[in-house]
Formats: sequence, C-alpha cells, structure tokens
Amino acid sequence: MEAEIKLSGDGKEERQSTELNLDISADKMEDCCGIVEAFDNLLEHYGGHSRLRTIANKGIHDSVSKKCVVDTSKLLASFYDELKSASGYENRYDKLSETSHKYKDNHDFVKHFDNWSKSRKDMIKIIKSAAEELDRNLLVCNIAGIIGGIAEILFSLNFCLPFSISSYAYAVSPKLGLVMDIALELGRNLRFMGLSSSFIGILESQMVINRIENAIRNDNCMFTPLREWFDETKELDDFVKRLFPYGINKEITLNIERTLEDLGKEEKIFSATVLSNFIEDPMILKNGNFMFEAFLFSKSDTAKEWYKRLISGTCTLNLEYETFYISDEMVEIFPDSALEIELGKCIVLELEHILMKNFRSILGRLLICCMSGMSIYNCIESTNTGSRHGYSTALRKLSTNAQLFLNTMEKTMHLMIV
Repeated sequence: MEAEIKLSGDGKEERQSTELNLDISADKMEDCCGIVEAFDNLLEHYGGHSRLRTIANKGIHDSVSKKCVVDTSKLLASFYDELKSASGYENRYDKLSETSHKYKDNHDFVKHFDNWSKSRKDMIKIIKSAAEELDRNLLVCNIAGIIGGIAEILFSLNFCLPFSISSYAYAVSPKLGLVMDIALELGRNLRFMGLSSSFIGILESQMVINRIENAIRNDNCMFTPLREWFDETKELDDFVKRLFPYGINKEITLNIERTLEDLGKEEKIFSATVLSNFIEDPMILKNGNFMFEAFLFSKSDTAKEWYKRLISGTCTLNLEYETFYISDEMVEIFPDSALEIELGKCIVLELEHILMKNFRSILGRLLICCMSGMSIYNCIESTNTGSRHGYSTALRKLSTNAQLFLNTMEKTMHLMIV
C-alpha cells in the first residue's frame, strides 16, 4: 500500500499509512540507521528487494514500481531535511566547487540559439529551393536534348541519304517540302542544343551547390557554441556518473521530477542519487560517507546545473552530424548520361571532319543518329520520371533532417526556459 504524506504542526512531513507507520524522527536518522529501518518497512509493501531488482533490470514500467519510487523518494526527501538541519553539514567544504565553476550556466545560450535558429531556417529554405531549381534545370536540359537530338537525326539523315529529304518532300507536296527545308535549316543550328544546355545546366547546378555550401558553413558556425554546450553536457553527465558507485539513473530522476513537483530541486537530486544506488546495492544506506557525499552533491551548483540539463533533455548530435554530411560527389556536379552521349557525338563529329569525303564519314553520321536516338530516349525517360536531378533527393533528405533537428532543439529550449 502506498504511504500517505501529511504535514505535522511544525511543517515537517510525516508518513502515515493504514498498515504501517514510518518513524523518521531526527534521533533515528542521526546515524543513518533510521533511514535503513524506514526503507525496510516501506519495501515490505512492494515485495521487498525483489521489487528493487525488477526496477533495476526492467526499469519503471508498471504502476507498482512507480509508486515504490515515489514513496521512497519522499522518504529520502525527509531524510535530506534532517541532514540539512543537522549541525556541521552546512559548513563542510564543498569538494565540487571547482566543477561547479567549470559547468556554470551559460547566460548567452538563448541568444546563441536564436541566432542559430534563424540561420538554420534560412539554410532549410535555401536547400529546398535548390532542390526545386536543380529539377527545373534538368527538365529544361531534357527538353533541349530532345529538340537537339531530333534536329541532329534529320541533319545526319539528309547528309547520308543519296537524295535530299527536302527534294523528296517537295515531290510529295510543296508545303511539306517547305517545312522540311525550314526544319533542316533549323537542324543545322539546333543540333548542338542538347550539348550546350547540358553544359549550362552543369554550371547552374554548381552555382546552386555553392549557395548550399555557404549556407551550411554559416549554419555550422552559428551552431558551434551550442555544440560546445552539448559536448559539455555529456562531459558533465559522465562526471556525475563517476561520483557514485552506480551513477544516477536517468529514468528514476525523470520519474521523480514528473511525480514530485512539490519537492525542492535539492531534495529531488538527493532522492534520485540515493535511490539509484540503493536499487543496485541495498546496503549502501549504511555507508555514512556515501550519504554525506550524496548530500554535498545535491547542494552543489554542479548538481543543479546537471539536473537542469537532464530535465531539459539531452539532444543527440548524431542526427545533426548526418544533416551536415554531404557526399564528395555533391561538391562538384558531374555530367549526367545525356551529356556523356552529347560529348560522344562531338568526338564522332571530329572524326567526320578528319575523314571527310570518305565513306566512313557516312558511318560516323549513322553512329551520330544512333547516339542522338539514345539521347532522346534518355531525356524522355528522365522527363517521364519527373525530371529528378541526381542530387535533389539528397537535398530534400538534407532539409528534412535539418528541420527535425531544429524541432528537437526548439523543444529542448522550451524545457530549459520553462
């Protein structure tokens, strides 16, 4: 049965239950024997030490374990009050003074966060617009490649056939012949349209990537003070774990914070420290040095700073490292398959000039027709699939990860301010 907490006339807490009476008067707490006896009496209502083993192995996942933690925390809070009022404890040397100075509160943290938040939002906006711009550029290149490929095929066929295509068209219809003349004349000028558009697309894409790199570099610079704070938080957490034999259980600490809002911060820290170690070693309460160290720690600025950071939530940086990860190929935009085909056609054209007035030039033209057909097919396939640039998907994932981390940081800041 859960112990009830009542206030006596002098303002001190008394624990009462219909089935047990926990006597925690000052004379019993003086040498830690009272707290051991009170704990033993309380644990009998929750299955004894087997309940502690359940909490240690499985965590606080059921209502009985939660009530056990709440009641024992209240009991420890009263013991903390007894230690605090005892003579001699207030004037003891605080061993944690140097650490308290090192891990002091960063008053500029909110300012740093605001600056970084603006930078992060700008970066996300740039990355999203860059992904759209890369896709638009690819669509334009695909359309230009289709037009250039068709023009190249017409021009090459007119060159290879023993008769002029326009002459044959005039024989069929004068209007058709006129259209073919215009098409062939345009083909002479438009056949390099695919090649030129691909090169322009590469230059524009490289400019887009440069904007992204500048935005990420600025965001990373703004995030540096926050990263240092989180690294310091991890270092502080490791330091606290080394202070006590079994560290301080985070789940127990958060459970105490959620369920015992009426307790002071020092009492919560003391309860979490003692209970975390008591669950692992029930005999540790008889260790006066441990109890005194836990008491000193709970009164230190180090403990308060650690507790504040723990309650606000530790924001993992793994997601952020993934956000800033850009593969090496994104540093430079390499030619896509359509451009490689266009470059191949240029090589064939050079051979044609060398082999001019030779039947091999006809073979070269036929080869160019085949390559133009491949280029047209590649551009049509790319257009049908939405003209997705090779890096636009990666950029969208980048912006999503960046937004997720920003949301996590905003929640962390809200908890810290509250």
